[in-house]
Amino acid sequence: MGVSWIKVIHKFPKTDEKTHFDLIQNGWIQLKEPKTLLITILASIPLMVINTLISLGVIHIFSDITFSEFGFTAGSFAITIRFDALIGILLTLVIHELIHLLFIPNFMKSKKTFIGLTFFGGYVYTEEEISKTRYIVISMAPFIILSIFLPYMKFARTLVTLVMR
Repeated sequence: MGVSWIKVIHKFPKTDEKTHFDLIQNGWIQLKEPKTLLITILASIPLMVINTLISLGVIHIFSDITFSEFGFTAGSFAITIRFDALIGILLTLVIHELIHLLFIPNFMKSKKTFIGLTFFGGYVYTEEEISKTRYIVISMAPFIILSIFLPYMKFARTLVTLVMR
């Protein structure tokens, strides 16, 4: 049994026109995607706000972290950029994309699944056939794991520590 490696790429793959045509002929429906990066960013702002509010709500409910640790104080908001925080953001980006990758069936054996990093961010790309339900799971997994499950686990660990005292 040979060793499989995850393929890392640094630019978005080109569309294979023949494969695209074959898929459309076989009844596949292409996802509608924004035409430009600017439209993509503008369209994602409401989702970013909703995800931020959900994450902050979960953190507030299940953790002892305060909003002042995020820079919110009475009547003001401050941002401090630290080098270790930038490294943490990059590490979180990599973990986020690896979580997407882990939910793609047989990603280690696939010759059509890639992980990429560009100036605009990271991504996982696959040409494997996946169901709509699997696509939704793959899309939501990093948010559920990193923004809901991990803060909840911190709360559970704190609760167990308090009970065991």
